[in-house]
Amino acid sequence: MKLTSDVASMIVKRLKATIGHHINIMDEKGMVIASSDEERVNTIHTGAIEVLQSKKERIIEEQLPLLPGTRPGVNLPIEFLDEIIGVVGITGNPKELLQLAQMTKITVELIIQQDYLKKHAFFEQQLMHSWIMELISTNDLNEEKLTKEAKHFLQIDLKIAYTVLVLEVFTLSSINDDLWAINEKKEAILSALPLTKMDISFASFTNEELLVVGIPSDELSVANDFYRLLKGLNAKLFSTLKIGVGNSKIGLIGIRESYKEARQCVHLMNKFSTDKTISQIQSWGLIRLLDEIKPSVREEFLAQYQVGNLPLHLRETLEALIENNHNINDTSKKLHIHRNTLHYRLENIEQLTGLHPKTMNGLALLHILLIFDKLRETF
Repeated sequence: MKLTSDVASMIVKRLKATIGHHINIMDEKGMVIASSDEERVNTIHTGAIEVLQSKKERIIEEQLPLLPGTRPGVNLPIEFLDEIIGVVGITGNPKELLQLAQMTKITVELIIQQDYLKKHAFFEQQLMHSWIMELISTNDLNEEKLTKEAKHFLQIDLKIAYTVLVLEVFTLSSINDDLWAINEKKEAILSALPLTKMDISFASFTNEELLVVGIPSDELSVANDFYRLLKGLNAKLFSTLKIGVGNSKIGLIGIRESYKEARQCVHLMNKFSTDKTISQIQSWGLIRLLDEIKPSVREEFLAQYQVGNLPLHLRETLEALIENNHNINDTSKKLHIHRNTLHYRLENIEQLTGLHPKTMNGLALLHILLIFDKLRETF
C-alpha cells in the first residue's frame, strides 16, 4: 500500500490538536507529504530516510548539519501489512516525546488500517454491484471476466448450486425520502444481512431498487428461514417485504437463470392479488408460461375478444367459475346468486366476447384472456 498525501493530511488534521507538538508524516521516499508545519511539506526529511533504511526509530537530539531538513524529535516507522510504508515524526525534546511518539505511531497505523478496510469494503461492494448487474443485465455475457472476478475478488464458488432470491422492500423509499435517505436504508439493509447468520455468497441492489441475494443451497425452503430472520432483526424496516425465489442452479448461467425466475416471481406477485410474501417460480404454473408470451401477441388476443371491456360483475363471475372448476352450483353459492342469474351472466359474457364460458374450450380461452389482461395492468 502507498501512503498518499490525502490520507496523511487527514491523519495530521485529526491528531495535531491533541498532540501539542508538530507532527510530520513522510512517505516511502522520505518526502514530507503532510505536516502541521506547512513549510515542511514537500521537503526531504533525511532522518526519515534513515528510519526507512534501518527499519528502526531515529531519535534526533539536536539539529545536525549531517541531517539537513530535520529538527530535534522522534521519528518512527509506519508499518502496515508487515511493510514499512512511511515515517511519522514528532518535533520537540526527544526525552519528553518518546512515549507520545510511540502512541502516535500506533494511532497513525490504526487510522491507516481503518481507512484501508473502509476503502476495501467500498471497493468490494462496488465490485459486487457491478458483477451482479453485468451478470443479470448483459445480453453478451463475458463469462471469462465474471468467472475471474468471482474467484479472485468475490470468493464466489461457481461449482456449487445457488438459490437466488429477489427482495422487494417497500419501506426502502417513501414520498418524503430523498436519495440520501434511500441510500442510508440500503446500507442498513445490507448491514443486516450478515446478522441473519445465513450463508450469503453475494448480495446487492439492482438499479430497480430490488435486492438480489445468492445463497449456496439447493433447498428452496431457505427463503422461509431468511424471511423470518429478517423480520426478527428489524420488523420496521422489513415490515412489508416480498421475496421471489428462483430454482437452485450451478454456474454463471445458472445464477443468471435463477435470478430471472426470482425476478419474475416478484413481477407476478405485483400483477396478481396475493397475500403471499414469498413466491417460488414453480408455483405459478400456467401464469408463468403465459407471461413468457410476447406482449404484442397477448394484445392481439385481447383486442379480438374484448375481455378487458367486461363489466366488473361479469369478470368476477367468470373468475368464480374458473376457481370452482366450471361447477355451476358451487359458483352460484360462491357469488350468492341464483343459478338462473348465473346462467344469464354467462350468456352476457358470450355476447360480449364471442366465447361461451359453459364449454370447456370457451372457458379455457377466457381463463387465458383474463390472465393476459392481468399481465397488462400497471401500478
